[in-house]
Amino acid sequence: MTSSESAAPASNPPLHIAILNCPGTCRYDPLYKQWIDAVATKLNQKIIWEVYDPADGALPPLPDSSDPDSTGSGGQGSEARYDGYIISGSRHGVYEQEEHPWISELCQWANKAHLLKCKVLGVCFGHQVIAKALGGTVTVNPNGFEIGRHTFTASNEAIRYFERLGMSNAELDGDVAPPGKDWKMDMLYVHGDYLVPEELPAGMFSMGGTDMSPHNGLFNGSNLLTFQGHPEFLPETVDLCIDALTKRDILPSRLPDGFGIDKVRESLSQSVDAKWLGYLTVNFFRDTALGSDL
Repeated sequence: MTSSESAAPASNPPLHIAILNCPGTCRYDPLYKQWIDAVATKLNQKIIWEVYDPADGALPPLPDSSDPDSTGSGGQGSEARYDGYIISGSRHGVYEQEEHPWISELCQWANKAHLLKCKVLGVCFGHQVIAKALGGTVTVNPNGFEIGRHTFTASNEAIRYFERLGMSNAELDGDVAPPGKDWKMDMLYVHGDYLVPEELPAGMFSMGGTDMSPHNGLFNGSNLLTFQGHPEFLPETVDLCIDALTKRDILPSRLPDGFGIDKVRESLSQSVDAKWLGYLTVNFFRDTALGSDL
């Protein structure tokens, strides 16, 4: 476990966030810190980070359910020291539990965290871990590998949730505005697995998606939020993934028709909504409403 903190002024109570860094092409925790800290600084929000590696058997402690003062994120029990958790991406699939028992342990941890109403953000593999932990089915995507910059339209439920979190305010930052009246959202993606469309877990809403991946994010309006894409990634991060996936003979064979590697790399020069999604994530961790009104 490692720890660090952002340099933002302490105008608001600090947020203690644990990153569950799963094995991938690169380490994810520096990318999350860079992505979130840039937004937190503008919001005068200090973040205190700690990092755990689930593949090494390290999982962050959860609140003590027997302690009435430690229920939910940010509880005051002896083990409840986090306001939220981030489950990262990974090169593995959530269905590889026999080969990698730590994945099963992580899914069990995610289920317990949800039952305790802890705030959890799942990204890519983390999105799939939460879906699996809550009863969804995750498989290799028969439509191919979704990689590069892609756009999807937020669902009506997602728009209502975003508005509740204050995300329709165009004055969030001088150069950040909501995705627009059509609520089209641009993100970087690197994933070959997906949540089976008919297997949306009970109590979860779909953020919207594409023909290739109908559920590109999930939320329950309370303590869970997921992205199938990678808002923390930079274009050069996707480039690294392209090289790694090519060496493993996954690309270009699994790319959909008409979408070669050159087109993937070309898409990386276009803008994405990473900063807006950063504001959304900080507001999610700061939101105290633990009951969905959607």
